[in-house]
Amino acid sequence: MEVYGLDSVKYAEIKDQVSISNAPLKTINVNTAVFDDLKRNPYLSYKQINAIIQYRKQHGNYSGIADLKKIAILNQQTIDKIAPYISF
Repeated sequence: MEVYGLDSVKYAEIKDQVSISNAPLKTINVNTAVFDDLKRNPYLSYKQINAIIQYRKQHGNYSGIADLKKIAILNQQTIDKIAPYISF
């Protein structure tokens, strides 16, 4: 339901034709990622990506998801969405 332009009516029409793979997700290490790495994540805006990188430069490497909560521009909903796609 997070696909651009896909509403609940269209989803109901195609749901029997959609499958989800069990393949492991490719994660991005936030301690080594550059801007271009992070911009591939559709849940992060330019400002949020910049804040992640600047916080890392000022405070050192992230040790876990709790460190992302220290970035004011990232709300809990965004952190929850990106959590499966990042590593430390």
